[in-house]
Amino acid sequence: MIEFINLHQHSTLGSHDSHSQVEDIVKHISTLNQSASALTEHGSMSSAIRFYTGCKKYNIKPILGLEAYICPNQKSATEKSPDNRKLNHFVLLAKNKIGYQNLLKLVYLSNQPTHYYYKPRIDESMLFEHSEGVIAINGHYDTALFDQLIFNMGAASKCKTVDEARELLFPDYKAKLLPIATRYREVFGEDFYIECQLFDRGDVVQQLTATTLYEFAREFGFKAVGTGDCHYIAPKDAPAHKTYVAIKQNSKVKSLPDIGYFNSDTYCIITNERAQECYPEELILATQEIASKVEEYEIIGPQKIPRSYPAGKTAIQEVKDLCEAKLKETGKWNDEYCKRLEYLSLIHI
Repeated sequence: MIEFINLHQHSTLGSHDSHSQVEDIVKHISTLNQSASALTEHGSMSSAIRFYTGCKKYNIKPILGLEAYICPNQKSATEKSPDNRKLNHFVLLAKNKIGYQNLLKLVYLSNQPTHYYYKPRIDESMLFEHSEGVIAINGHYDTALFDQLIFNMGAASKCKTVDEARELLFPDYKAKLLPIATRYREVFGEDFYIECQLFDRGDVVQQLTATTLYEFAREFGFKAVGTGDCHYIAPKDAPAHKTYVAIKQNSKVKSLPDIGYFNSDTYCIITNERAQECYPEELILATQEIASKVEEYEIIGPQKIPRSYPAGKTAIQEVKDLCEAKLKETGKWNDEYCKRLEYLSLIHI
């Protein structure tokens, strides 16, 4: 059985549409005979430390990353306008400590007031500036490659087979894809992969997108990799996930869009067996290649909290005094903040 590495997964800690707990993800991976795994939250790395420690507990190689929100068509993240609100997705994985630090930097930048616009955003210039040590995977729904509309999506979604939908490919789709993929390869080199998602056989649009991108990658010499898009642990969890998303969206289950994402039980962690049913061997082996590129590195350093404080103060008192001084300095000291600081006295560190 060929080992498949899950490189595109979400948890409750960083994604609004996943109800998978980090600990449950890691525990489940440990039962699948898979030696490594990634966690890629939407615009966040808030689950990185918990995922890292969980993987170490089960002797799984942790691949830390995120699914970044990136402005389309090379637009700047500082441009806040309706036509720059739609965002592409980009899976980014840390290959080493430098890559991990670059991803943290990108998350920090994306949340700055100058860049945040409905969601934490980066643009291509920011991504390229912090590309060292980063593996880039692009190609599924709502990514730069897919966003070029290589076919009429509305018409394709009504087709019953991929072959039928293939007739809808635009004649110039290769000319649209090539400069984008080339631009990414020039920056990331051998660490740029075209993402091919083939796990939902009932989704004609997904299957057409993935097979077209796979053929494009082979024709023009780009690397391609098979991924899932895991939002819950196992197929049996699909109804709970659908309910969870409805609650998060303040909606009713019956009001959710009639799309494969809600009508399929395949947006789960992919087993080795399932991968071999869905993917060409080349796309499975590429997941192992990516995992092998990831170096072992520590992200949890020694504790830096001071052990002693001025004039015999406790840690809590020192924090309260520093906060109070800063608030007074900035002119923000008021009763509300005073109450918040008093709450610190209930905390024990």
